[in-house]
Amino acid sequence: DEPMSFKHFMLQQPDHVQPKEAEAMYKDYMIQKLGDAKKVWFKEHHEDEELRKKYDPVRIEEALKVRESEARESLGELVVKGPAPGSDGAGAGASDDPSRAKDADLLGKLIGKLDQEKNIQKNPLMDGGAAGASAEGGKCLDLGALLDYAWKIHGVNYYKGEELGWNDFGARKQREHLSQPPEGTDAEYLKNVEIKWELRIIEGDQASKLLGKEKVAKETDDFVKENVQTIDGNKFMCKLCTKMFKGDDFVVKHIQNKHKEIIEEVRTKIVHKVYEENFLNDKTFTKHEQEYKHLINGRSPARPGPAHGGGGGGGHFVPLPRSNPKPPRAYRDLDAPKQESRTVLDYGDIDI
Repeated sequence: DEPMSFKHFMLQQPDHVQPKEAEAMYKDYMIQKLGDAKKVWFKEHHEDEELRKKYDPVRIEEALKVRESEARESLGELVVKGPAPGSDGAGAGASDDPSRAKDADLLGKLIGKLDQEKNIQKNPLMDGGAAGASAEGGKCLDLGALLDYAWKIHGVNYYKGEELGWNDFGARKQREHLSQPPEGTDAEYLKNVEIKWELRIIEGDQASKLLGKEKVAKETDDFVKENVQTIDGNKFMCKLCTKMFKGDDFVVKHIQNKHKEIIEEVRTKIVHKVYEENFLNDKTFTKHEQEYKHLINGRSPARPGPAHGGGGGGGHFVPLPRSNPKPPRAYRDLDAPKQESRTVLDYGDIDI
């Protein structure tokens, strides 16, 4: 069952409870009902736009479309420069430093992957302008050009090991990228950078996974199938409206065409569930723990705070000890007809 509203909850508490204490008591109650402090935080803040921009599949998909459009626009503005005179194509000093040529090869493969993700079909740095081609087979092995392209088109700062998020993609126009490893870096740093980009090529864009499209499609299809009922082995009924059909596939088409509003409501709930899962799976988010500690610290010292486990992330909080709830207030209907309080006399009682 759904948790009580704060107003309903407070009707069951003693009158002497102070505002800060009431807020903490209700927080304890919600944690007990939902089983997780982070879930409580999400329930309270899921409509916040900043939270939606980071975890909501609807907002993420909108941002990814904008990112793709901006990447294409930057591609049209890009001026491709050829290798410097006397260069072997992999950048200055490449013949004396094999690692530069290795970086050019890996970065070329990474760019090919990023081009595919953003539907960029023609890359001026690659062989014939084809997306997905590696630098090894491309017509341009200039590492400087590859670094420039990766940053301006895809927001990838190769030597920093940084890829701009969908909400920060515009920052590539205000910032510069590294043209070589940071000063003082060692072999371990360069190896970690190499591993990061190799994994990025293999695993693909993590942003697309936050959309949860496979989950949404599967659970929506499951809902449709659950509303197909077989009658006597050769008849099939739509459970949403009881209409009968000769085949189950006809019922599926019927539901998809005639019950679009219901399907959309179900789909919206599934998308919201994906939104919540994206938020709960982010282990770096700890604001709910800080907020809860601040709330408990502000509690009246007359009442003990709750014990807890797991730092507020996944642990269960013991609810506050409560006094006996106050009796319900008497209800008076102001619209009820007034009761006659005067004594009714018989005419025989009047002395003349």
